[in-house]
Amino acid sequence: MNNEIKILILGIGQSNFLNQLYGEIIKKDDNLKFSIDKYSDLSNGKVETLNLPYEEFYDFKSELIPKWELRKTILDFSKTKFFWQIIFFEISQRKSSKEIKNLLFDFAKAKYRVENFINILDLDIVHFHFCVPENLKEIYFLNSKIKTICTFWGSDLMRATGVSNVFYVKKALEISNVITVQTPELSEILYCKYGRKFSLKLTNLLFTLGINIFNEIDVYREDIAILNDFKKRHSIPLDKIVVALGHNAFSENNHLLMIEQIKTLPKIVSCKFAFLIHLGYGGNKKYINSLQEIAGIELELHFIIITEFFNAKETALLRLITDLLIQMPISDALSAAMTEVLYAGNTALAGAWLPYGILRRNGVSFLEIENFSELPKTLEMFSLNHHNINNGNSNNCKSLKNLIFPEKTTPVWIRLFEKLVY
Repeated sequence: MNNEIKILILGIGQSNFLNQLYGEIIKKDDNLKFSIDKYSDLSNGKVETLNLPYEEFYDFKSELIPKWELRKTILDFSKTKFFWQIIFFEISQRKSSKEIKNLLFDFAKAKYRVENFINILDLDIVHFHFCVPENLKEIYFLNSKIKTICTFWGSDLMRATGVSNVFYVKKALEISNVITVQTPELSEILYCKYGRKFSLKLTNLLFTLGINIFNEIDVYREDIAILNDFKKRHSIPLDKIVVALGHNAFSENNHLLMIEQIKTLPKIVSCKFAFLIHLGYGGNKKYINSLQEIAGIELELHFIIITEFFNAKETALLRLITDLLIQMPISDALSAAMTEVLYAGNTALAGAWLPYGILRRNGVSFLEIENFSELPKTLEMFSLNHHNINNGNSNNCKSLKNLIFPEKTTPVWIRLFEKLVY
């Protein structure tokens, strides 16, 4: 009997989460065979790309579709109920005939790709990541024997919004077999947005995080010489409290709102800090340039901007020398960077609007504030007590191991795949 389970990954093909999730899974069960569409290496080749956990790499959208085949496909599509539901919905949204036509052709292209390139792969499961309408078009046309999982990342649930989003994502969820989010808080957001009828399909399931960075943190935790050398190489003062503003170059980190508040600090307080902005991935050149410009203007504040993408060792060293991470994005599910800082024994200051209750419920300590206006007084308090505060984080390492390490999360993902097929 062939026990292999063939799984295709569609939606967002972002390496930072997917390599960890599927890499840890195949370590424990090599009967699970993963292939991926639109793989995106966020490191741009700076991190080792050998031994990735995928059997095949696809780019279905790059496949050319002959015009006559597309016309035939849209004719077939027009005979379905979904085709007419799209038309009536888009008319209700006052879309132009050209906009509706383009959308119908987009769906027809997805239908063609599925029927000619995906359904023929003898798949057991298609796993959709980052559930926005654009990433879910294929789900409507898959062979009925293929099981489907829709996995929300966080911002797809909390930032992507609007009547159109609800209409198309809700229809996709109705077709899916399983829906996953990371925490109960995110479950409630999903119910409010798409309906409580999905409760029987929904499971709370944390992403598996690879342990490479955590292992490197353990290796260098007490190595003062290596940590000081890292600081010197990146022009980080040895005698200042290091505060990281966010953890990547996306504007949704709210760097600018943080900086506006930091600028109000009395000089007697601000002089104690070095403010580190790591822009290793994400964002756009204009935004990155604006942050670099601000750092150059605000000479009384010690800003350090790093644009280099870090490997596991360098990331571990960054987390170890970060005394405080300010984690106050627009939205988030569960930040790997934040858990790494906490695992290193340092402190995270999070926005109270973020769904991090699962950390506190599992014994992980961190600070919270409700508004950016509270940032100056919190930084002043931290400058006076940072050693005591960080010493109070001693249990975070053990608590995080028991919550997010692969030994806890990976078996649950494996059971999910197996339950769908067997």
